[in-house]
Amino acid sequence: MADKNGDGIVYHRSDCSLGYVRWYGLGGDAPGSTCETWGLSDEALQYIHDHPETNHRAEDIWAISLAPVIIDIGNELKKGYEKVETGVIDAYNWVDANACNLAVTAAISAGAVALFTPAQPEGAATSTTLSIMAQPVLWASDKALKVTVVAGMSTIIKDAFLLIPEVANSIDETLLYNIISNCLAVSLDSAELWATPLGVGAAIAAAFAPVIADLICKKTCPEGFTKAFGS
Repeated sequence: MADKNGDGIVYHRSDCSLGYVRWYGLGGDAPGSTCETWGLSDEALQYIHDHPETNHRAEDIWAISLAPVIIDIGNELKKGYEKVETGVIDAYNWVDANACNLAVTAAISAGAVALFTPAQPEGAATSTTLSIMAQPVLWASDKALKVTVVAGMSTIIKDAFLLIPEVANSIDETLLYNIISNCLAVSLDSAELWATPLGVGAAIAAAFAPVIADLICKKTCPEGFTKAFGS
């Protein structure tokens, strides 16, 4: 077995057949899972099998496995912007909008890892809950059901985001909820991200961080996002 790598979840091919891997907690020191695909892409699974000398950190493998999906979400969120007149507070004296964007994006991304990934104790329960809540709408087209699911999930995500000072001190809670609900609705169309708890943190970092950073730093957001999804 390869050496320990960090303290979170890692993947290794172990004794699994091609196309399947095990995951281990505590950087590889905890007992392993069964041999499964774990929602990873063929490219990511092949990469793990090609490099048995390493315990592969979950976040590194997600980057390989989910990159095309994340790009699709980003493109979808760029379709038209509107100026936000109320609900955003200049809580910090940033040098400029770019410095603000970098700092806020970094804070949200770090928060997403801590609060929404099973690699961290704080995020294990939340990521599992959100993945389970998402299941009914991942491969269905029921708009009314999606509105209901998004509402419940958005409340959980909003409450977690309020633990990030750069967000809590800068955005009105109602506006934050509305923005999150729309980001969530877009990202739920990429079922791969929400199918297991392992993808939840990546989904939130990809779909939410750039939008909320633009809201705080530029007072803009995708058109229609100031109203809750489905309202």
